[in-house]
Amino acid sequence: MAGAARCAFLSLSVFLFFSVSLAATPKAVNVGAAEFTVFWESEVSGEPEVRLYTDAGGAEDITADLRREAFPLAAPLSLYATGAERLAAGDFKDSIRGRGLMTVRVSGVSPDTSYFIEAGVRDGEGAFHTAGDDLVEVHTAASTPFVPDFRIAAFTFEDAAETGSIAVLSAVGARSPLLAVVGDASGGLPHAVFPLGALVDDATGEPMPLDGTLSFEVSHYRGVDDRALMADAVTTDGDFRVAALTTRAFEMAVDVDVAYFQFDPVDDQMAGQPFMVRVTARTGEGSIAADFGGTLTLDSDGRLEAGATSAAFAAGVLEDHEVIIGNTGDFRLFAATTAVAATGESDVFRVATDWENYASFYSDPAAETRSEQRLADPDESGVPALMRYGFDIDPGTVGLGDAVEVDEIVDGDERYASITFRRLQYAPDVRYVVHGTSELNDWETLAVVEPGTPEWVTVEDGVPLANSGDGRFLRVGVVGDGVYEYWRVGEFAPAQIDDPAVSGPGADPGDLGVDNRTRYALGMSGIDPDLGLLPSRTVVTENGESYYRLDFNRLPVADDILYVVEATSDYPNWDEIAVIEPGEPAEVSVVDSTPIPEQGYRIIRMRIEPVPEP
Repeated sequence: MAGAARCAFLSLSVFLFFSVSLAATPKAVNVGAAEFTVFWESEVSGEPEVRLYTDAGGAEDITADLRREAFPLAAPLSLYATGAERLAAGDFKDSIRGRGLMTVRVSGVSPDTSYFIEAGVRDGEGAFHTAGDDLVEVHTAASTPFVPDFRIAAFTFEDAAETGSIAVLSAVGARSPLLAVVGDASGGLPHAVFPLGALVDDATGEPMPLDGTLSFEVSHYRGVDDRALMADAVTTDGDFRVAALTTRAFEMAVDVDVAYFQFDPVDDQMAGQPFMVRVTARTGEGSIAADFGGTLTLDSDGRLEAGATSAAFAAGVLEDHEVIIGNTGDFRLFAATTAVAATGESDVFRVATDWENYASFYSDPAAETRSEQRLADPDESGVPALMRYGFDIDPGTVGLGDAVEVDEIVDGDERYASITFRRLQYAPDVRYVVHGTSELNDWETLAVVEPGTPEWVTVEDGVPLANSGDGRFLRVGVVGDGVYEYWRVGEFAPAQIDDPAVSGPGADPGDLGVDNRTRYALGMSGIDPDLGLLPSRTVVTENGESYYRLDFNRLPVADDILYVVEATSDYPNWDEIAVIEPGEPAEVSVVDSTPIPEQGYRIIRMRIEPVPEP
């Protein structure tokens, strides 16, 4: 029906279990672009009251600018409602109030805006009793759908006395729950009716697409500190049409004995890549709590990018729950649920990364070589991909974000500039180089920092600001492996890095006859090279002829060198035998193309050539 709202009623198969908890802290429900509702439990009798602010500190009070309605109905009374209808509505609201369940609808708010709410009850003597300790933030939806999608999930209760109780549906991926009063929007029948089209996607703030499996929990509040919970998932795919209302009875099962949640061991993982975890609900005796069918909320001391909410357990086991952790370090996963008081935590596991892993997710697809990938700047923010990788900058952030900050430190009577930056904990292929200068064309190396802990590093300048003339400038760069510079900043002290006679590619510290580029290419130390790693020559026999064979080790990863094997019987004229690129295996053997002559001589050698600039 073009231009008409589509309707669907979902038939629900549910697993139910009982839990008791106190929800005195107000929560925002039914959050749209122009209104939201505040819900809480109160042991104090009186009229519910909500105050609203634009700031978390409660300084900017805008309560008077917005409309508030206590105990709102899904369908408000018409101006032409009869006296009997108004009395019935008042009795219905009293049935909610009498349970200690408080609801206030706030309207007139702006879309995609944060508000901070304080809720409470004003008693018969005029005293205000606040619910919760802190202001609660609610962020409104970005928009309202032009044509709402009325896909209805409805639950029925066998006892008509449940009318006036409250059900709250929390869906995985939704920004806020939906609230329904039992008996409202159902003609007084003991039904809780939820329009699923009102769900807002937590990531976008837009109406939540209903095109797959929707996992949810429904909490049934009978009164203060009296709650039952059910968990389920429904498929929302398909061509939805108007249909007869189909409901599922909400029935409490017996109390579920869950003492703790047990994670299977978690192996080491890569940052940003999904991995699966398995969790089992256990009784106090250690057996599987097969009656548990709820969902979990997962947290981590790492940056949990996916997996914060789980699907429902099946016979006490959660299989193949997908998790993504975005940063590197030694972390745990923590599990909890509102259904039972039990919790759980995993063993400690390592999350590492390297450039190839990062590039597989975030690099510019137009960049073909590793150098092009690292220098890519798709958002033109001046921060290349290698720097975003090294500083662990979220790909959605423009610029450096909060990853680097310049400040000053007071040390005694002197003030010094300092620079603070975030580093990766486990990454084998980056180093951080901090420079300082009073002249922008003459930088000096202050420090070279390896990945590790703590996550945040502060490097202090060595020149007092009072002695810096026109000013002091600090910067930090990220150097990736596979280039000479990465080897150089790891092998030499800061003062030596700045001296090309010591650390330049053609320099030969110690006059050992081996320049730095060769030391780098053969995996040697810069200051104390192992000369045993120089190429070795042996004689091999093929078809009755003797040949020289040159054996050496190459770098597995390098973007800036080539290994050129040459031989001659007419020095200084050399014949090129082979050009070898870095790679695997590390051990390389090259056999000369010309036999060793019976008269005269034959010399074979290997030299390092820099890759020509493009």
